[in-house]
Formats: sequence, structure tokens, C-alpha cells
Amino acid sequence: MSQAVVLVRELAADGELSLYKILDAAVDPTVLTGLVRLHDAVDASDPSTAAERCVEATSHVRSRWPW
Repeated sequence: MSQAVVLVRELAADGELSLYKILDAAVDPTVLTGLVRLHDAVDASDPSTAAERCVEATSHVRSRWPW
């Protein structure tokens, strides 16, 4: 089991934070990072670089989910 899943379970088990609050806090920076990368794709000088940056943005978002 990944460290992220263990940490989320520990935080939720204490009752101090709900699972939804933990996931919500994790999603905001991930989405923002993906949006910044997509914005960078707009400024790319050629279509190949733009496509590469779009793929980077989507893979970044997918790699951040703990499950």
C-alpha cells in the first residue's frame, strides 16, 4: 500500500479530518498544477511541443491519485 493511502487512513482514523477534507486539500494543488501546464501548452511555439505539454499535464493529474 502506498504511503499516501496509509497517511490518509491515519488522518481520517483520528477523526480530526474527514476523508473528504483530506482529498479536497490534495486535489486543489494537483488541479492547479495541471492547469498551469495546460496554459504553458498555449504558449508553445509548435504543435508538437503543445501536445507534449498537454500529455504532461494529464499524466501529472493521474499520477497524483493515491489509489
